[in-house]
Amino acid sequence: MNQETNLKRPSDTRWGSYYGTILSLILMFSAIVDVLEIIEEDGLSDQKVEARSIMRSILSFEFVFALHLMKNILGITNELSIALQKKNQDIVNAMDLVKVSKQRLQVMRDNERIPLLTKMSSFCTTYDIPILNIDEIFIISERSQ
Repeated sequence: MNQETNLKRPSDTRWGSYYGTILSLILMFSAIVDVLEIIEEDGLSDQKVEARSIMRSILSFEFVFALHLMKNILGITNELSIALQKKNQDIVNAMDLVKVSKQRLQVMRDNERIPLLTKMSSFCTTYDIPILNIDEIFIISERSQ
């Protein structure tokens, strides 16, 4: 409980670092929002504008959807990546690991939409993020029609 949690930066060479970054974002979401609110109130004018823009982005259903979807996908591929980095892997075992990962991704695609939407809805409710009705027609608000 007394341990610090840091927001991890992704590395250009390790996919696992993206997974760690996403986990940190989810874990520290309220702290990130708090810091952005402080910057919005007390920062320099450029910082206020940037903080407001980031806040608008991360407090959107689209961001939460991408965050949780990528957490699930990278969770599967991260396990594969860790296994493939072991020095004692042979090609047959590596191909089996790839096959298992593909199967897990397919299962996620076919059967885990409802649990993902439930988890996202709970997250959105916790942080007062408007939940989109997925049955409505989606229009990107920043582009002209």
